[in-house]
Amino acid sequence: MSFSSFVRSSTIDGVERVTVEGISPLDRFEVLQEQITKLAGPALGKLFCEPLISEGNGAAATTVSWYAAYEGEATALTALGTTERNAAEAVLRARIEALQPVIAAAPDGALIAAALYLHDLSDVFVIAGEPVLTNWGLLPAGAQASNAKRNAAFATGLGALGLALTAPPLAAQDFDDWRGRLPGPTAETLSPPPLEPEEPPIETVSAPSGVPVVIDDRLPWYRRAWAPALLATILAALVLIILLIPGVLLAPPPSAAVTLDDQVRLLEDSNQALEERLEQLRNARAEGVCTADGTFEAITPPSATPIPGGSDGQDASPADTAPLQESLLPPPLDDLNVPTAPSETADAARLLDVVDQSTVLVLAPGGGQVGIGSGFFVAPGLVVTNDHVIADGSPDQLFVTSEALGQVIPVELVARTGTSPDSKVDFALLRGDFGDQPVFPISEEATRLSHVIAAGFPLVVASEDARFRQLLEQNDPTAAPSTSTTRGVVTSIQSQTDGTEVIAHDAEINQGNSGGPLLDLCGRVVGVNTYLLRNEETNAVARFALHSRELSKFLTTHAVPATYASDACNPVATPRTPTPAAAPPPAETPEQPAPAPEPEPAVPSSEPEAPVPETEETETPSQDDARATESAPTTQASLTITPPPERRIGSQEAGLPEGVLGDTGLAPE
Repeated sequence: MSFSSFVRSSTIDGVERVTVEGISPLDRFEVLQEQITKLAGPALGKLFCEPLISEGNGAAATTVSWYAAYEGEATALTALGTTERNAAEAVLRARIEALQPVIAAAPDGALIAAALYLHDLSDVFVIAGEPVLTNWGLLPAGAQASNAKRNAAFATGLGALGLALTAPPLAAQDFDDWRGRLPGPTAETLSPPPLEPEEPPIETVSAPSGVPVVIDDRLPWYRRAWAPALLATILAALVLIILLIPGVLLAPPPSAAVTLDDQVRLLEDSNQALEERLEQLRNARAEGVCTADGTFEAITPPSATPIPGGSDGQDASPADTAPLQESLLPPPLDDLNVPTAPSETADAARLLDVVDQSTVLVLAPGGGQVGIGSGFFVAPGLVVTNDHVIADGSPDQLFVTSEALGQVIPVELVARTGTSPDSKVDFALLRGDFGDQPVFPISEEATRLSHVIAAGFPLVVASEDARFRQLLEQNDPTAAPSTSTTRGVVTSIQSQTDGTEVIAHDAEINQGNSGGPLLDLCGRVVGVNTYLLRNEETNAVARFALHSRELSKFLTTHAVPATYASDACNPVATPRTPTPAAAPPPAETPEQPAPAPEPEPAVPSSEPEAPVPETEETETPSQDDARATESAPTTQASLTITPPPERRIGSQEAGLPEGVLGDTGLAPE
């Protein structure tokens, strides 16, 4: 391909390709573009968008992706304002008028003329003020054999610009007569390349010895026979002088030194964060102990000595003082809740349920492979992922799926940043019919030591999921792997050399996590997992997510109505209600095979006043059971999913290759 800027994708359904002597201009694009550029210059050579044709197979229609030579946002001519549209139409009329002598002079002028058939002016797009044509060289079905239909089709296309140009004929015997009636300059008036100036005569004189000497004044000095040797001598002298300068021959430092400095800076930030956390834990240890469930309890020495500051101004005994509890460790993920509405009294959904509902698997088939990554909902019907996840796939064959969706859903590429070695910004926006799915709010409040969760579909985990293999090997659209979650803390927030803000964290991510969300414990996106850095010498791995501020810029640019949160994260955990201590032993006793006497000594009421350690041990299983019974109704009450209409996808319809995991590096067993 010579053009690389994607403009649109269209389906050849109900239309036919224009042909001249059995040849379609769509199949000769590169030849036609070369002839136009040679005769009229590069500006006119960029008028027609380059077609990338994906032939249909009976079940699916033939599609064409159109690419332009101009970089920038493409807008349909009919969608512009009056002033901008008038200016673009004036440029387009000038381009078509300049194309007429090219049609008369080009070897394939009949094919260039046949390319002027459009459906209507909505097929004209404008990029940075330059008009480009898509859906060119196409006619309504049956119009090629009918002069009336062909003239009507041309009148609704470029003929609507008011050109003094009639519909081009498609028969070779009629083309010469039509070309002779073209207004404006003909082939003879095309500007030929400038000729060399006329050479002056050679003057011959005689030297004193009588030998004739020829003085050649036709050539400038730099074209004389001795000029190349003189220039080579001068260049060699300059190179020698430069090499003699002290220090020039020293080898430059290896490029790895820059990477090493970045890694040292990252490790220093990580060490500082860990030292701050260690100091917090040391201070806490001086005041109490951490229990197994992650809570902190202050130690009150067993003594009858009154403690000043009791109720009613009286001294209080240790028995009257409530134990101090403080959370030092985050609660388990299955205990965390996410409010479903801004109201303080709104019901809350389990964090893991929201992660499963709002995180999706992205599939980008293309070139006999399937690009695989993660994504998440940022607005109704819109999914964000990394651009490099879909970069090798076909833009008109992108899909997402998840257990919550229950099916593979085709999506449309709405916007992308592109992938560039000069920038780490790496986003793509996809649109599809997903039904009523919850979206992640976006927060910019992440700081060092903030607890975070990485969600997505790492291949090292998903490849062992039977449903994942069923999806790719058997093309079962109802199969999808389970969402994987890992947790960690933010170790550093950095600004890269190109100005991109990234978050370094220690939540485990792998290939397949690209494009997935990095969440705080309140279920808000603080970053988008994008890449890893690995030190080959130490085997150390650094994990990076693009900061949510970069995501906000991308979404704002494309007018995405995302939800933003600016308050600090204070996660809400499901309270644990302990059940009576005597309840678990009867439930466990029948499950014990033979030793019935063992549970009886653990429950006797004759023990002295139930010491604290024994009471905690007997309550622990009750709390776990209570938490398990509470989680189910919370999930059912807080989430309501309305599935979209069923859409099936198979190897013929969508082009997913059977049994191919693509560039994942995995092979089916």
